[in-house]
Amino acid sequence: MDWTTPLRYQQADFVKRLSKQKALEPSMLNSEIRGCHSEMMVICGDELQTILDTSQREADRIAKNPPPPPPEYNNWIDFQAQFQHDASEYLIRERLADAIMSARLDKLIKKVKIDPHSNIELNDEGSLRNESKFIYTLTDYPTVSIQVHICDNESFTSLKKDKVRWLVTQSDIKTHKVFIFICSFLLATYHSRGRQIETLLAGFLPADQIKFSGPKTYLKPGDLLYAGGLRCYLESLNPANTPPEDRLLVPETIQQMPDNNHLITVVGGWRCLHTLIGHPDPIYSLAISPSGQILASGSRGEIRLWDMTTGKEICVLSEYPWMDSWHIDEVNSLAFSQDGQTLIGGGVDSTIKIWHIGAKDLIDILEDHKGAVRCVAFSPSGQTFASGGDDRKINLWNRRKREAFNSLSWGDSVPHSLAFSSNGQLLASGSYRKIKIWHLDEENVFGSPKAKLLHTITAHSHIVSAVLFTSVSANGMGKILISGSRDRTIKLWNIETAAMIRTLKGHTAAVFSVALCADGSTIASGSEDKTVRIWHLETGELLGTFTGHSEQVNAVVFTPDGQTLISASHDKTIKIWQRG
Repeated sequence: MDWTTPLRYQQADFVKRLSKQKALEPSMLNSEIRGCHSEMMVICGDELQTILDTSQREADRIAKNPPPPPPEYNNWIDFQAQFQHDASEYLIRERLADAIMSARLDKLIKKVKIDPHSNIELNDEGSLRNESKFIYTLTDYPTVSIQVHICDNESFTSLKKDKVRWLVTQSDIKTHKVFIFICSFLLATYHSRGRQIETLLAGFLPADQIKFSGPKTYLKPGDLLYAGGLRCYLESLNPANTPPEDRLLVPETIQQMPDNNHLITVVGGWRCLHTLIGHPDPIYSLAISPSGQILASGSRGEIRLWDMTTGKEICVLSEYPWMDSWHIDEVNSLAFSQDGQTLIGGGVDSTIKIWHIGAKDLIDILEDHKGAVRCVAFSPSGQTFASGGDDRKINLWNRRKREAFNSLSWGDSVPHSLAFSSNGQLLASGSYRKIKIWHLDEENVFGSPKAKLLHTITAHSHIVSAVLFTSVSANGMGKILISGSRDRTIKLWNIETAAMIRTLKGHTAAVFSVALCADGSTIASGSEDKTVRIWHLETGELLGTFTGHSEQVNAVVFTPDGQTLISASHDKTIKIWQRG
């Protein structure tokens, strides 16, 4: 998928919001949602007064030496006075552009000084158009030239009717690599805070994305890429931030216990069989089908399906066609139904998307959560699934009706992990420092909207990022709950008493994921320390450390036969580790 696709979808949503915008009501463009790009920037108070005063003084200075009047200039107006007024407007635009670029891009770019006399473009009648252009470069890579276009005295009505335009010429394209587009509204309007100027960062375009049918073209907001992706794009233009592929490769190594250790028969011999490459963004989640034949991996805005028998990609389930907001949906969690026909995914756009694996198509989008969905899990029967989100709720869903029949409150915490027990009667969830375990009657759950809270465990010193139940009783310990945390530890818990059995230590950074081998003998964990580790469940002993990822490991999962372990990383790769 082309990298511009998500930014075009976001820009389409932005333009849609503008079309519904009531005149002089910019509140829709000032997002208060965490992680959302704010298009509007209001300049007021002392900052605005400084801009106006310094612009006027500079205009007075440069107007003492005006250019010659153009041939068609109306002689009954004093040209020097007109030029002084136009120069002041030009300088205000320049300082507005500086303020916006500083606020949005900080020290990523720097200004190229230009003589105002040479950059003030007057038309044939001697008037300044309502648009000016200014030049910046990347601070650390100055060969990348950036042209900022700013027009002023616009209104929200003109924007709503798609009448705002920026002029780009063929000559501009030859000189600059990136174009940024800004407009300001109703110069120096008044507000409860006093005088103010409302500015809008409308979008950007790389030079190679601009199409011409003549020597110049006029661009409108709908033609641009969403400005929320501007910083990431500019950072990618610096060669120091885009290392060649061979620098990303880390040799796979497996450190295991000595051959004379009696547990060597438990862990077996492991090797890295494949590295799957295809995701253009970090991979956050994994799920394996009950048959073990299909692997699902979720990254930013897409889920990829892989054939585990060949290691080849089957297809891409793209979320972009169904985006209805500004979000680029990071797929935080994935889960297969027991029959392997349904895949659910939860992400930062607050929705749960349900996919039919056979048809490779979207079935439904569930929108009950009021914040990012952090975790999803299917019950063993496959008729119920659970989701947890930033709204501090866990929803229980009827798969057939696709309705939430129960909602469990986490109180003052956000659920980050979910797991059903093998009989479907227990549901565990991890949050900041705590774990909660509920009892559910799987057979009668649709007729019983309540769940009984069995335990609230103060479990870790940081977020509990992974929980799972053992399906069989461990020797002398009964059935247990396993939890992994960002406090760098893995803990084992007695389900009946909620007592801690032991703590597994070895990771040097946050634990993001844990997985249990089908025979219940070993645990795998993925960590921010870039390693995958295997542990002996019964003794807690570290059996092996796998290295090969160049960034944090976000997800690990065993195949149903326990012979293959899969890890996914921020480095955009999936590694297949096989026991052999």
